[in-house]
Formats: sequence, C-alpha cells, structure tokens
Amino acid sequence: MNEVNQENLLAKYGYCVIPKNTILYRGFENTNISDCMFFALQFFVAGAGFGKTNIPSKIHLWKTKKDVKVIFLITRLNAHAWAESAIPLIYEDVFPDESSLHLTDLDIKQTDFNRRVKFINKLHQEFNIDGWFSSLEGRIELEICLFGKKSISEKIELIEQVSEDNDLFVFKNSLRKLKLFPGEGFVKLTRKAINKHYTFYKANPYQDYRKKLKIWYEDGLERGLKINDMKEEYYNLRHKLKI
Repeated sequence: MNEVNQENLLAKYGYCVIPKNTILYRGFENTNISDCMFFALQFFVAGAGFGKTNIPSKIHLWKTKKDVKVIFLITRLNAHAWAESAIPLIYEDVFPDESSLHLTDLDIKQTDFNRRVKFINKLHQEFNIDGWFSSLEGRIELEICLFGKKSISEKIELIEQVSEDNDLFVFKNSLRKLKLFPGEGFVKLTRKAINKHYTFYKANPYQDYRKKLKIWYEDGLERGLKINDMKEEYYNLRHKLKI
C-alpha cells in the first residue's frame, strides 16, 4: 500500500457498521467515557474482565445512539471460528518504521500504554477512523474499540448496569446486528485456513460446521441448557458470514 489514508485502509481491511440501538457490553467499574473504550458483544465475555484478574462486579450495557462505522481488523478465521487480529498489520501500515519490531496485539494494546495512545490517536485524528472491530486476543470472542472522548459521547449512551450475581443473565449476542464488509483478502485467507482443517475433501465446510454445532446443542439439551441460550452463546463469525 503506497499511500496510507482512510480510503486505502478501509479498502484493504474492510469495515463494520454498528447499527443504531445496538447493545455493547463493558466489564469495567468506571462508567466514565474516555478516549479509548473496549466493548464486548456478549454479556459473559464482558463479565470475564477481558482476561484481567479483576472480575467486574457489574456489567455496563451501552447502546449506540446512531450508526457507527469502524474498521474491520480481522485477517482470517480458522475452522473453529477463532479470529486472527489484523491490528499488528495496520499498525505497521501507519508506522512503517516500526515494522521490524514484529509487535503482537498485546504489545500494541496493553504492554505499552503510550504506544496504544499513539496508535489510536493516529487512526482517529489523521485517518478519521472512529474505532475497530477485531478479535479478543486472537480468540473466538470479539471486541469493539471506540476512539475519541467527544466522538464516543456522540455515539453511545449508558443504559443499564447489571450485577454479575444478579438472576438476570443476558445471552443476547450483538454480533447478529452488525453489518460486516471485510476486505477482499479476508474470505480467501479464511477459506484456505478452513480447508486445511479437513483431511479429506468437504464439498461444503460450512454445512459440516453446522452439523457439529447440532451435536453440541443436543449435548447441551441433555445437560439442561436452553436451545435459544446456546444459539446465542455459540453464534460467531462463521455463522454470521456463512463461511
């Protein structure tokens, strides 16, 4: 990519539209809006504290006040729907002089706070990108990160705080509402990764994946779980994109 600008970045990586009235889950004690805010798309993921040792006592439910467009930062999925983050790739695009560092997601997001601030400010202020849709440390779980205090305050609002020990447990998966437009390379790399999973030819790997899910649902029913709750919990990018 010779020139780095918003148009080229969105063309290369794709984008995601978070429609108005979408619920985002945040597992933090502080409800203040800041310059960088991470959200989960599922209640139980936010309840895990995003891998931190301090499990939150409340889950904050935020709602989008308008459609929000963010960049799609997932390189590919594997056969188990685990998502490979493209955050290190776009970091090298905007900071080519640091490409030799071979940084990981954690290097950029958590290890060095100043590096994360520099990166997010560059995306937001220079390229007018308001956030990203990516994986949670390369796993099946997904995250939304929004940038800019003023920009965030215009786009979302806090609607409720739910205690972890409350009888109410939210299974609704907000991934269902998102509109995804991945970059051209995403589908090609995903199909290649999925096909490697099979030791023999599968005419339709996605249908095979659905059959496996059916077995999981049947097992869950035998253990007393509810089918609608399982469908929300297991819903992932392979379902969403039918890939």
